[in-house]
Amino acid sequence: TEQGELGRAESLLLELARRQPEDFAPHSALGWLYLRSGRFERALEHLQTADRLRPGATYNIAGLTATYVLSGNWAALDALAERTRQLAEPALRLLDDGDATVRQSRQSRGRLEVGGDYLP
Repeated sequence: TEQGELGRAESLLLELARRQPEDFAPHSALGWLYLRSGRFERALEHLQTADRLRPGATYNIAGLTATYVLSGNWAALDALAERTRQLAEPALRLLDDGDATVRQSRQSRGRLEVGGDYLP
């Protein structure tokens, strides 16, 4: 059953998070798993840990956003939106400088880094 599969996934991810406490991935996956099952406090716990370990990662921001919306935590959503805007400022400045800057950056490094993540 789906519940049984989710339970097994939760157990495996919790064990992985215990063994590799500095790896953001199991925390992020646990956050999404808990979000899917409506366990917002647990989702928030793991998504915040994942975000602390890898700040600004898109999937963590998306998970936090969904958790705040579904739990009605509007103050936290506003704070996250402001932080996300600040993370995006370097990319926006590049775009304001024109497409030539973006093309030059892509050519020189093969990919464009923005807030720790990479754009193709």
